Amino acid sequence: IVDWLRMMYRRMEYVVKLGPHHSDAFQSIIGILAGDSSSPGLWNIYFSDFSLLRRPDDVTFGNQHISHVEQADDIVLFSTSAQGLQDKLDALFNWCRANSMTISEAKTKIWITGPLPSVLPTFKVGDDTLKCVSKHKYVGITLSSTDRSIFKEHYYVKASKARKSVNALFGAENFVGTIPPKDGIAIYMATVDPHLMSACDISIDIDATLLTQLERIQKLFIRRLLGVANHSPVALLFSETGMWPVKYRRIILALRYWQYALSLPDDHFLSIAMAESLTLARAKKSSWISDLARVLHLLHRPVSMDLSRQWQPSDIDNLITAVEQSCLVDIDSFIAASSKALLLRYRSLHRTDPSSARETPVASFRSYLNVPIPAHRKALVRLLTSSHTLAVEVLRWTERRRPPVPRSQRLCRFCLSEVEDEAHALWYC
Repeated sequence: IVDWLRMMYRRMEYVVKLGPHHSDAFQSIIGILAGDSSSPGLWNIYFSDFSLLRRPDDVTFGNQHISHVEQADDIVLFSTSAQGLQDKLDALFNWCRANSMTISEAKTKIWITGPLPSVLPTFKVGDDTLKCVSKHKYVGITLSSTDRSIFKEHYYVKASKARKSVNALFGAENFVGTIPPKDGIAIYMATVDPHLMSACDISIDIDATLLTQLERIQKLFIRRLLGVANHSPVALLFSETGMWPVKYRRIILALRYWQYALSLPDDHFLSIAMAESLTLARAKKSSWISDLARVLHLLHRPVSMDLSRQWQPSDIDNLITAVEQSCLVDIDSFIAASSKALLLRYRSLHRTDPSSARETPVASFRSYLNVPIPAHRKALVRLLTSSHTLAVEVLRWTERRRPPVPRSQRLCRFCLSEVEDEAHALWYC
């Protein structure tokens, strides 16, 4: 097998493609070739003999000691004491020196969680002193030790990147014209949604202020895509596009992550961590599971989660269905009760009519969004989402020192006898 690998690397050639142009074939003969199918396995073999002795200051989940984890060559060492961490740094330094590797001092940081000591300890790799930081990014997740939530900085970073992606998406309209809603949603799911969903499996949204940073970007995108005003009802943004609100989508993905963890062997690190989290939650202590139970309870239509039972992967499907129904019922209830959804209310009544030949979903991508002429499409959307210029909507708001006008006085500009709402403008006047 070793001879075969040598032969493969000796004969491996690369070609760079840029548009219609191709470079000449060339070889890469320095280090392990990145990107080929053998590289991950070869790295695992290379690093497999690095081990650390168990210590009383190791981080433990139950009876499992976890002293280090790796994402390829991005290594994290854990310890609950300064001396323990220094000893592990020394062990890693000695292993690297014996295996023709070096540790990058510039990229290696010390991150201390919990209360900081009055005097920060000094940590070294060889003769190089390492810098202690309060914020650091590991495998794409920004961690902060000085904020109430260690993921606070990550929310702001991802909200900023998502906003830039939205601006770039709509900036393309200067070159390609108005983006059709269906295409816009597809681009959103590929370029914006990954930022808004980042770390949803490990960071449960218990801080509403941080979650708002992400929700604001999603609402901005949908309103710009549909061409509606900032005060258009939020529920209608989702009922007409079929998109899931950020809050519910992040909860569902977190539940699927738990479902995946439940399917793992008992000795898997993630399985051990989840079992420890459930034990803490049952003891009324803060943990990932207790945070998940809390956000489910705080939904507008709460979803209960029995912490005392033994959970199986199939049980999570029921929780996911309950979360989805909570979202859809919330949207449907708004449409049924709001004066801003007058025309959509009859669609709701049609859906519950036993004589109806076909059930209309609460939230889906509506066919009228495929109207090809942007001006016509936006006029339809604005009429249905109460983002129009009829008196019933315009006079609802304070404008230029004019106070809001009572609904009964928002009269039609032509007949001056009835309220100028959607139904009156379409069928009566």
